[in-house]
Amino acid sequence: MMRIFRWSLLRVPLAIALPVHAPAAQPSAVRIDTSPAETFRSMCIAHGARMDAVLEAARAAGFGPTATAPALPAGMTKVVALERGSGTARQVLVVSIGKSAVSKALAVEVPARGCSVTEVSGGWDVRTFAREWSGLSPQFDAEGTTLYSYFDRPDGNVVAPDEDLPRLIAGLNAGELRTLAAAERGGMRALSWVVFEAPPTPIALPTAAPSVPSHDADPFAPCRWENGDKSRATQRTLSCPDKAGKFRPSNVKGLTEETPALATSGDAAAMLRLAAFYANGPQVVRDAASAFAWSKKAADRGAPGGSFNTGLAYDDGIGVPTNKAEAAHWYRLASDRGHTPAMINLAALLLANSSADRAPDAVSAAALVRRAADAGSVDGLFDMGHLSESGTGVAKDMAEAQRWYRLAADRKDSRAMLRLGLIYADGLGGVAQDDAEGARWLVAGMTPSLRIAAALIGIEAAIYGLDNPKRRTELARAAPAEPAIALRLGIYLADPKTPGRDPAEALRLLRIAADAHIPLAAMRIGVMYAEGDGVPKNDIEAISWLRADPNLRTTASFQRITKFTDTPEP
Repeated sequence: MMRIFRWSLLRVPLAIALPVHAPAAQPSAVRIDTSPAETFRSMCIAHGARMDAVLEAARAAGFGPTATAPALPAGMTKVVALERGSGTARQVLVVSIGKSAVSKALAVEVPARGCSVTEVSGGWDVRTFAREWSGLSPQFDAEGTTLYSYFDRPDGNVVAPDEDLPRLIAGLNAGELRTLAAAERGGMRALSWVVFEAPPTPIALPTAAPSVPSHDADPFAPCRWENGDKSRATQRTLSCPDKAGKFRPSNVKGLTEETPALATSGDAAAMLRLAAFYANGPQVVRDAASAFAWSKKAADRGAPGGSFNTGLAYDDGIGVPTNKAEAAHWYRLASDRGHTPAMINLAALLLANSSADRAPDAVSAAALVRRAADAGSVDGLFDMGHLSESGTGVAKDMAEAQRWYRLAADRKDSRAMLRLGLIYADGLGGVAQDDAEGARWLVAGMTPSLRIAAALIGIEAAIYGLDNPKRRTELARAAPAEPAIALRLGIYLADPKTPGRDPAEALRLLRIAADAHIPLAAMRIGVMYAEGDGVPKNDIEAISWLRADPNLRTTASFQRITKFTDTPEP
């Protein structure tokens, strides 16, 4: 039985209405001559989601009113729905206008307009369309919905990071912020696009929000170096303030108090460590401009990692305006010096520009990925599996795809393990269906995540009293009304390291959490069925539960490298 679960750990910053339930309208006699993707392009995109223009074009194309008025999306003041076609060949167009909040950190709403297209039949590959049209990786992918939040710029879309408030506000004030959501519900597919207009009065950073730190006087501000405890008296630790202002160890590796002086004296490795610190370090110290500056200095000294970082900055608009041509230039410099992450990201740019599977850019991209794979890059191995499976730049060959995925899986790559699991579970590409092999690989791919969850819950055991039998009994009684408690207690009792573990009771509790749409619980149940732990071994049932992992929806995608390099490659 296939199950759809709610992924509640991620916050979706925008309220977007998706027409996932088709209106019960009288069938239109108009024959649909265009695909839903073309309808979305010609109606929503061509007219910038402007209601009057979209509705005029839609009526001219044969759309008529629906019999049931749609509900108003959150924050919207007006919504209009039209449809055409009949039965399973019906397209629904919904246009809305109003205001919407952008982030919990901003107590403001801005003018917004939305436009969505729903295909009632299940033939539209809406996820692939959204990924290729946006040119980005999704920020949210669960419960049948994939969400993209991005800045719309002339030289290419750029991810809009909700956690980077200064950058988000700048893009919002420029009128660049957009969201794109692809949804699957039963036999329906929907694509929804929201355009946020520039606010009438530019939004300023909230007074409580920290401004972008200056590192001219103190390279580590607002963090500070502190003496270690008595057992490590000679070791000093970099501590950074949390949201409450309390200083905590940052656990930044490779960085010392001498790093800034070394970087200033021309040490490229020190430059790269500072760049990575400002780009990927604790939130309070992040400074995109400083990250770019140190990366560029390292690049100018011939460091491949510096060239890669500079390319990544131009690629994603980190500290400089987005410029795909500049990104490709710097990636190529790093690639020519053997930097495998640069090969993969340059390949991603080439693939974004290729119009056909065997176009010259796609072939060049595949050659770059092959170089990275042959150099031992796990991302290169995984991406070669994807390219071989999809026939992009190379011949479509599932046997070859499996070979690359296995090489990546042998290097403990969970994405490759999950992909192999789906290939065997579904018998993809002519591969003989094998439930046992599918369950085995899916379990292997999910094991790292489940181990981390079990370790965290083990740390919480004292807080929740899970190690006390009497307290466990009390929590078990409360579990039906508290799925989060059921999850913690279920994982705790299922863990082989737990004294007096109880798989049968764990299964009962995990089912409560799974019924409340918590994917982690369903994944753990799947592992129990795969291993015959507390239940009879059942590979088919295991696969059904294991599919709750939202990562399964993206494991076939090309993987870019998205973090700055902090050490030079040989």
